[in-house]
Amino acid sequence: MYHYGKADGNTYEAQSLNGERFPDRQLPDRRVFQAAFARLCETGTASKPCETVRSGIRSTVQDTVLQAVAEDPSTSVRKVAQASGISKSHVHRTLKYHKVHPYHFTPVQSLHDGDCERRLQFCMLMLEKDSADENFLKRILWTDESTFNREGITNFHNLHHLAQGNPHMKLQTKHQNRFSVNVWAGVIGTHLIGPFYLPEKLTAVGYLQFLQIDLPTFLEDIPLNTLANMHYQHDGCPAHTSNIVKQFLNE
Repeated sequence: MYHYGKADGNTYEAQSLNGERFPDRQLPDRRVFQAAFARLCETGTASKPCETVRSGIRSTVQDTVLQAVAEDPSTSVRKVAQASGISKSHVHRTLKYHKVHPYHFTPVQSLHDGDCERRLQFCMLMLEKDSADENFLKRILWTDESTFNREGITNFHNLHHLAQGNPHMKLQTKHQNRFSVNVWAGVIGTHLIGPFYLPEKLTAVGYLQFLQIDLPTFLEDIPLNTLANMHYQHDGCPAHTSNIVKQFLNE
C-alpha cells in the first residue's frame, strides 16, 4: 500500500516501485494494489480476511464468487477475478466445487405472438391426419431451399493436420471474390426431388416460374396415384406467400 500511495493510485508506477525495492521477489500483478486499496476502504485493513476454510477455499471467497455469478450469469472467470481481486485459480476452483459450469446458448427461431398456439394446432392437425390415414405423411412433398456461399461452414474444433512438427497450416477464409447459390430440394415418401438452383434473390415471379415450369419436370417419375393426392409443403418465405403463388397453388 505504501507504493500505491506513493504512486498516487497509479498501479503501473506502484508495480515499478515495488520491483525496484524488492528486486529478488516475484513482481505482483498491478491489480493486487487496487484490490488491497479497495479492502482498506471497505474493511479498514488491506489484508484479506481469514475465514473458515472449506475444501481449501475460504468461505468469503466462495460467497463473493457465487454472488458475482448470481448477479451476472454471463460473466467470466476473468471478469470476476478482476472485479473482486481474487485470483482466477480461486474463482475457477470455487465454481468447480459448487458445480457451476458454463453452458452455451442454443440458437432458436424467433417467434411472434400467437405462433406457439398456431404451432400446437398444426401439430394436432397432423396427428389427426396421420391417425386417420397411415399414408398421409408419405404423400406430402416436403421442400426447402438454402443458400450456400464460398465461405461455407468451417468447424475448427474438428479441423486438424497431423504432423510430427508444427506445420503452421493456414486456412484461407473471407475471400474477396465471393459467390453463392440458392438450392431447392424436396422429398416425398422415399423419392428425393431435385436439387434445383433458384435465383440468388428469389422473387414471387421467379418462384412461380419454378412451380409452373421446373417442378412438373422433377415430378415425372412420381407415381400418378401419389401425385393425385399430394400435398405441397413450403415455409413462410415472402416469395412463397405472395398472392400470385397462392393463387396458382390453390388452382
